[in-house]
Amino acid sequence: TNFMPGRLSITYMKVKNLRGRVDEVNRRLSPYVAFRVGYGEDYLEQKSSSKNCEGHDVTFENDVVSFDLPCPSRYLVGGDVKLTIAIHDDKNNDNNLIGESCISLASILASNGNEIEVKDIKVIKPGDVTTNTKTNLKLVFRGAKVGMIKMHPKLSATEYTRVFISLEDGQSKTALVSTSDTNNGLDFWIDPTNWFGFFSVQLFRGDDVMAEGKLRLLDCIQGSEQEKTSSIVTMPSSDLEIEHSFFEAGFAEISNIRAFDFEGDAAELTDPRIMIRSKGKCHININMTG
Repeated sequence: TNFMPGRLSITYMKVKNLRGRVDEVNRRLSPYVAFRVGYGEDYLEQKSSSKNCEGHDVTFENDVVSFDLPCPSRYLVGGDVKLTIAIHDDKNNDNNLIGESCISLASILASNGNEIEVKDIKVIKPGDVTTNTKTNLKLVFRGAKVGMIKMHPKLSATEYTRVFISLEDGQSKTALVSTSDTNNGLDFWIDPTNWFGFFSVQLFRGDDVMAEGKLRLLDCIQGSEQEKTSSIVTMPSSDLEIEHSFFEAGFAEISNIRAFDFEGDAAELTDPRIMIRSKGKCHININMTG
């Protein structure tokens, strides 16, 4: 089974019927959820933040855990990619595992953009048959797309004179704050070869670099098609907000081209041709007939 590269995000986590050890009935738990993609020595692991739990149910609101998967098939075991879910108690350093479970990611990796909710996953501690802890998850996988990112840095002319943004594949753009460049947007071509890279952002005053930072490319493609979203580039001296939108590549079909009202005698034209170009690339270059 081959899965396309992309980002797996766990966007919602709820744990129900949490129970501590029998000898710690009155102690409050501080649970967090650890996730692992893959088995053995070849795996990826991320965890949520911990939450103070007043009762037996806890929801991890606004806590998103993401895995960047350039090659999901690398984690195949028995024809499937598994996600291990382990709930731990952050306050118990000696034996903090509350329970764990494992689910298949095959249908989620194949869904590409559809959020899938998996309910009532049984979370059991090895050797414990009395635990009834369950968890609900919402997961979404966004496959690598081909298209264009348009970026709008939010700059103040009183602080900086220009911004320079580049990608590791050699693409780079400069915008002068005093012109309309930042309003028109800076365009970057995106495909699976640079999908997991970073934008480097530099702010200049004159010829001097005043601040610089990095922005993960995937963080700029979290919205829907052409939806404007924003990211913050953290820098030592100041933070920069960049508004961005993604335009997925597609195809334009031109079925009929006619040229008329030539100056002079059209019959005297030698080898008339039609050429359509975009971004410096020739897409159509054909002879005319008639």
